[in-house]
Amino acid sequence: MKLSILAAVLALCSPALSQQPSPTLQGSFIASAGPATYRGKWNARISSHRPKLAAGSWILLNERNDIVLQGTWSGQKSAAGWKGTWRARVLRGRAYSGTWSASEPGLGSKTFADMLQAATKAGASGTWSTGGYGGAWRLGPAP
Repeated sequence: MKLSILAAVLALCSPALSQQPSPTLQGSFIASAGPATYRGKWNARISSHRPKLAAGSWILLNERNDIVLQGTWSGQKSAAGWKGTWRARVLRGRAYSGTWSASEPGLGSKTFADMLQAATKAGASGTWSTGGYGGAWRLGPAP
């Protein structure tokens, strides 16, 4: 009896055990806010079930390598490129949120992972905004 219960549990769990973890990608970026330029790091986790969607986290660094902002982002691939939202918080301070967009860095990308992988090799650029403020950003290879 115990053996048949164990076999049933293993049969139910085997699909979950055999699923591959979502790939994690990472890279660096530069961003402008008015005349100031910042650099940062990002990571992304791509859903194996919804390959046109991604989410991740990011940090923004100043010239002394101090974290200025840290936050999360999410986005989706469309025929024209990428669109998404972001949230960030100044350490021990105010929270911000906004939107971002970018054109596709490589032609023929079918998934968000394809687009990010192309961006880590060749770069990609876009814009960000929050309230009445905005700027530009550029992804580059991981440091």
